[in-house]
Amino acid sequence: MEDELSWHNEFYRNVLLNIDEEVLRPLFVDGNMGAPTKQLRILVAMRILKEGRGCSDEQLYENVRFNLVWRQAVGLFNINDECPSIDSYYKLFRRIAEYEQNSPEHVNLYKKIYQDLTAKQIRKYKIAGRTVRMDSKLIGSNIAWFSRYEIIHETFRKQVSQDFCFGHADNL
Repeated sequence: MEDELSWHNEFYRNVLLNIDEEVLRPLFVDGNMGAPTKQLRILVAMRILKEGRGCSDEQLYENVRFNLVWRQAVGLFNINDECPSIDSYYKLFRRIAEYEQNSPEHVNLYKKIYQDLTAKQIRKYKIAGRTVRMDSKLIGSNIAWFSRYEIIHETFRKQVSQDFCFGHADNL
């Protein structure tokens, strides 16, 4: 778990530490949600982790509570560090949705945080986005230009001709 390049350490450095909690400040005006907690960054990172890993809320919470790697990814390094409650998680994202629905500009604060993280990573890793890299094997292949139907058809055609060439026509 000490490997600096492991996914949980990369997630901690590139996601958790770069979440701008100031974006969520509109949720805390006029006492509509109480005081912001130190766990906002963790809650947002948990949501990103959930979406990235494609897991349910229950799986997310089980992993953040009991899996040391997931705990480190969201900044819970000590055994005594408590995982935010699932109620806090649901309340924050319900408030973000309500804010989007009720704000005149329909601002999605979660989307703003995500876009900010993406922009920071683009700058950090110097990603231009003006060019598209392709695997060298695909450059000379027609597969890049085929539709799904054409891929299936061409694969089937080659398999059938191969079976006839090697005397496996009885397998059809």
